[in-house]
Amino acid sequence: MNNIGINYFITIVQEGSLNKAAKKLIVSQPSLSQYVQRLEKSLGVKLFDRSTTPLSLTYAGQRYYEYILHARTMEDNIQKELIDIEQNKGG
Repeated sequence: MNNIGINYFITIVQEGSLNKAAKKLIVSQPSLSQYVQRLEKSLGVKLFDRSTTPLSLTYAGQRYYEYILHARTMEDNIQKELIDIEQNKGG
């Protein structure tokens, strides 16, 4: 998943609504809904329980969300470490 996809997913979870997330991300709600459908299809699981308001994550969605947050933290850490190495502060 690219950074845009990560931001989309995290924003949907945080906003609890495709409509609110679309407004915050400045994208159309239908395109965001299509993104979720493509993501769920590619993963082979449902990530959101659409029968609740606000949207809630399924168990698979919760695990995916935790993974995405962990991956983002790891990416931030490696970027900081590489900058430190380049500036001869570490390594």
